[in-house]
Amino acid sequence: MRPMVFKPTVVVPDAPGGLTVSDAGILVWGDPTPLGGLDAAGVFTTGNAKNEIGFIIQRAPVVAGVVGAFAEIGKAAANLISWSDSTRIAGETYAYQVLAYNVAGNSLPSN
Repeated sequence: MRPMVFKPTVVVPDAPGGLTVSDAGILVWGDPTPLGGLDAAGVFTTGNAKNEIGFIIQRAPVVAGVVGAFAEIGKAAANLISWSDSTRIAGETYAYQVLAYNVAGNSLPSN
């Protein structure tokens, strides 16, 4: 009997979209990689080759209107679309971005 080799197609996920941040530090974004279902042609698909393993949350300080370097401050599991920044310092201003990732690599950052 010959062994079967299965090589699934895996590509880098699309960037999360629609990132918003509340005054309480809660980030919400759109999941760019929906699970399987009916595609535009009405054909059932079993999944999305771009499905993320999770999301990387990054934050950068903003000083005098200039955004500093982004650094990872947390991760969220696949299919989650929110995360709370509990490490914010009152009175400080931050910029945030979210990246989806899988075994193929990281997406571009969110908006």
